[in-house]
Amino acid sequence: MKRRTNGTVWAMVLATIAVGPTMGEEAAPAAEQAADTPELRVVDPELDALLERIEASADELKTLEATVVYDIENDLTGDVQKRVGTFVYVKYEGPAQMAIDFDRRIVDGNRAEEIDTRYVFDGESWVEIDGDEKRWTRYPEADDAANDPVADLLRLDFDKDELTRQYVVERRVAEDAAADEPVTLRLRPRERASAEFDYVDVTFDETLTPTTVEAHDHEAGKVTRVRLLRAERNAETADTSALDTTPPTEPGWAIDDRSVDGRSATAE
Repeated sequence: MKRRTNGTVWAMVLATIAVGPTMGEEAAPAAEQAADTPELRVVDPELDALLERIEASADELKTLEATVVYDIENDLTGDVQKRVGTFVYVKYEGPAQMAIDFDRRIVDGNRAEEIDTRYVFDGESWVEIDGDEKRWTRYPEADDAANDPVADLLRLDFDKDELTRQYVVERRVAEDAAADEPVTLRLRPRERASAEFDYVDVTFDETLTPTTVEAHDHEAGKVTRVRLLRAERNAETADTSALDTTPPTEPGWAIDDRSVDGRSATAE
């Protein structure tokens, strides 16, 4: 699950608090999975039932709109990077689509700077639209440069079998937790040597929609966190304008389509 990052936020981001196959990717047959890792199945009946409820909730999810807050905390340097924007996810028929449209960067703790950076999964591939640098880039879906582990985890198409194939799963419950306390799952990669994090905590709201993902990398002293705030689930109408990946035609834009015949096709 080792990922290269390209220095961009989408070297983060969203799209599943996913804990399922990469968007557009078929999961391996169950028999093949079982042969590879025979200990996959969740043995705790209560946890297994919880994962089934989360999967059922994901199956019913058609749209999700929210404010997204993305931050990275580095314990070694004390540095905190934070970006804020809007998130939209739709899945009617066919592959799910999602977008994160960042419009603010928080610096010096509380000072906001305007930015214009959007990341879109259009059902087939990732597109990065950088309005500040006037750069439009389409990545092949399988291109690691477009993703990192948190991006994988932010997909909303939850798949219990795929989750337990990739991670050891446990529910985190405080001793004094109330009955209606949000559900938090801790995911530890089964292939620890190739993972870029030690574990991931995913928190779900009362509808079992994921609202927070935290990836912890102890070696780097880094916590990467994505939060979905004021989320509206299954609205009658969703604003899907952020999903538009049409390349800009205005002068000055660099268009880089890396999905063309597996090569990079660049135009100014």
